[in-house]
Amino acid sequence: MVETPNLPPSDLSLSLPETWSFKRFLLLYALYFVAGNLILLLPPVKTWFVAPWTELNTHWAATLAGLFGSGFQAVETMVYTGGLTLSVKPGCNGVHALVLCLGAILAFPATWASRALGVLMATFGIFGLNIVRLVNLFYIAQRFPDRLELFHVYIWQTLIALLAFGVFLLWGTFVASTPAAAETRDGG
Repeated sequence: MVETPNLPPSDLSLSLPETWSFKRFLLLYALYFVAGNLILLLPPVKTWFVAPWTELNTHWAATLAGLFGSGFQAVETMVYTGGLTLSVKPGCNGVHALVLCLGAILAFPATWASRALGVLMATFGIFGLNIVRLVNLFYIAQRFPDRLELFHVYIWQTLIALLAFGVFLLWGTFVASTPAAAETRDGG
């Protein structure tokens, strides 16, 4: 029989309740992720949230890009500059990355107050970087059109997904695992 050494806990170790199960987390995450994506398909959600949010992202990104000298103009979800026209589609608004992150935050064993803080962190972090992403893609389309697909499909999609995972890790390490959150969660 091999004995494992009794190592002291790390300062950054998570204080998970005894009843916590990784299988339960994965199951809840899958449920929240699927439910979130199904909710995004509902016509009222598309009409009253996704479409206006995509338009807002388009306008914010065009305005921010315009501050750096190029004349970008947004009309609904279209961006115009010179002879170039770009369309910001619903999948380009950061909502799917947010659903990815929120599924993990909601499935994690933490207090609802901690989860609410995680939702805020994820919302501002992901949507903020998504605006930067759109501005970058506008400039790439304008100056390096042959590189647009590379940046749009491969580089930025990966970065946004990694950011969603990073926000979850930061939240889980520094917010959800605080002693106060653990005591409240454990009923202490």
